[in-house]
Amino acid sequence: MHCTNPNDVASWWQELQSKDITVTRYTDVPIEDVTKFDIGKVLRENLDEWLCTGEHYTFWHLKQLMIDLKDNDTKIPVVATRLDGNLFVDPGGSRLTVMNHLGKKVVDVDVIYPTKHLDELALGKGEHLQDYQTLLEPYEKMGVKYSMEMCFDEECVTCRDNDVTHNGAYRYSVTWDRAWFYGENYKEWYEKNKDTEVENKMDWYKI
Repeated sequence: MHCTNPNDVASWWQELQSKDITVTRYTDVPIEDVTKFDIGKVLRENLDEWLCTGEHYTFWHLKQLMIDLKDNDTKIPVVATRLDGNLFVDPGGSRLTVMNHLGKKVVDVDVIYPTKHLDELALGKGEHLQDYQTLLEPYEKMGVKYSMEMCFDEECVTCRDNDVTHNGAYRYSVTWDRAWFYGENYKEWYEKNKDTEVENKMDWYKI
């Protein structure tokens, strides 16, 4: 198994069962059904942050996703939970942004939702996952070591420890041993292209 903390995942899964939380995997969900934000704004804001401050992490992440997803489908599902009474995707916002930008039409979604609210969803027919091993299958196929970072309720130790915003009870995210879809090194790319002049600043995503 490539997952480095399966016992933690098993404990989290048991809590989901005790709280009557259902994990459903939907395939080929129309991207527009789960994208509730302005993708152009996301691309512009992260580009501007890089151009103005030099902070490159999110810009570079989006750029590398564009390269990877241009000719490939996304290999792992985005994750959605119930936040403030609505379906909320996180992690996966960057992939949705790029897939929208590239004209992709569908995406797989893991929905972690209170069973009593499942009738709120209109994502088609999904598979109710029966065990955590099935949850991990897409990640195991990548052949790269990873750890699962699982959230719990509002008082979420996982989010505090990782200094991230708590965006939904019982969501999960993945920390990879290496960024397997990064085809370039930022520092090398920057040194090669830092003096490039562009007519449209959005062209930086293509260079």
